[in-house]
Amino acid sequence: QRENEFIDKALQLPGSAEEVIGSLLNGAAKSYTRPGYPRGCLIVTGAIVATPDLKGVVEMLREFRKTAEQRIANRLSQDKVRLPEGSDTEELARFFSGVLFGMSVLARDGKSEEELKTYAEMATRVLFSRG
Repeated sequence: QRENEFIDKALQLPGSAEEVIGSLLNGAAKSYTRPGYPRGCLIVTGAIVATPDLKGVVEMLREFRKTAEQRIANRLSQDKVRLPEGSDTEELARFFSGVLFGMSVLARDGKSEEELKTYAEMATRVLFSRG
C-alpha cells in the first residue's frame, strides 16, 4: 500500500478529472523510478514474471489491478460534467489503467522519470485537449 500511495493521493484530489489523472500518472512516473527501489510496480511486473504454479498470486495481482481500475472509474464518474462529451468512465478507466500499467513495464526497461512523465502528459493531453 505504501508503494502505491500516489494512487490514493491522486484519487482523493478535489480537482477536475484532468488534474486527478495528471497527478495519478505523474505520481506513477515518480514512484516507478525511485532510486534504491526496484523499478516499476510489483502488481504489474509480478504478474508478468509469475510461473504457472503461482496461479493464486497471479489472480491476487489481477484483482488488485481490477480494483485500481474501478477506483479510477469511480473517481472519473464524480467529474462527468468536465469530461469530454460522450465519455464512458469505465472505458476511460481501462485506458488510463493501461497507460499506468504500461508505464511500469517501461520503467523496468530503464525509462527515466522524465520519459515516463512525457507518456503521462501525452495521455492526459490526448483525452482532455479541447481542440
